[in-house]
Order: sequence, then C-alpha cells, then structure tokens
Amino acid sequence: MSIENGEKQAAAVQKPGTDRVTLESMTKRIAAVEYSRSKVNSVMTICEVRVDNGFVVVGKSAPADPANFDEAFGKKLAWEDCLRQLWPLFGFALCERRMFTKELNAQFGLIEQARELQHGAGEPAKVFMGDPVPDGHPGEYVRKLQQSQAEAVAEKRAQAASWGDKPSDE
Repeated sequence: MSIENGEKQAAAVQKPGTDRVTLESMTKRIAAVEYSRSKVNSVMTICEVRVDNGFVVVGKSAPADPANFDEAFGKKLAWEDCLRQLWPLFGFALCERRMFTKELNAQFGLIEQARELQHGAGEPAKVFMGDPVPDGHPGEYVRKLQQSQAEAVAEKRAQAASWGDKPSDE
C-alpha cells in the first residue's frame, strides 16, 4: 500500500477530537531532502531526509534486476522508506506532547490552588505561566512550576503566621 493511500484510510477512520500523525504534519517538518546513487550498487537510490530539529533518516530502494531500474520510481520508493521510518518517531513525539500537556494541566490545577492560597480568587499567580518552555526536557518546566507553587504556599503561610492567622489550607 502506498503512503498516500494509507494516509487516506487513516483519515477516514480517525475519530473526532483525536490526535494522529499525518503525512502533512511530517512533511511540514522536513528541512532538507537529498537523493544520491550508491557507489556500490549503481541502481540503488538513496534518500536522506533531515527534519527541522536536525534528525536525519536514510531511505533506499533498488530493483532486484538492474534492467528494471527507473530513477523517478527509485526516488519515490526511497522517499517513502524515509517516511515509514519517520512515522513512528513522530508518533512517539505526539505521545510525549500529549503526556506533557496532561502533566501541565494537572500542574495548572495545583497552581490555581496555590494562587488562591497566595492571593485569593481573581488575583494573578506568581508563577511561570507566561514563560516559554525552557530548552531541555519538559520535566524541567514542570519542576519549576512545582517549585513556584511550593514557594507561593510557603510565602502565604509565613505571611499568615506574621499576622497571627492560621493559613487557609490547614
């Protein structure tokens, strides 16, 4: 089955509101494509694909009988070989984003609780909500959110203690 036909079938069975890797979403991320012929096997077509984050995959194709070599068809098959290698990698990345989003949503609930402890309803939270995710692992961002929440709660407790009040969460 060709990549395009598989994509059409996957789109037809996709449930509303669900995520999936699409051919379009992958090809948008491709930064460079280069074709060459093997020096060992003159009818082998090699396709190198570099995605925007610098990762490279290499696809290849070659006919069993050199008499059947067709350059355009060889390029198409080598390109599809690259896409078949990229698909599970993009699937993994999609799952990571979904998990990260779920973690952030859970953290946001905790941040809202900390905000209410810190200022009461309707006041802005003293957290990193407007900051971009820093370079590195998304877990670092979650760690900073947790740290900020703990600092906000500690500040509220210290403030309440200095006024002789009991903190509202105890």
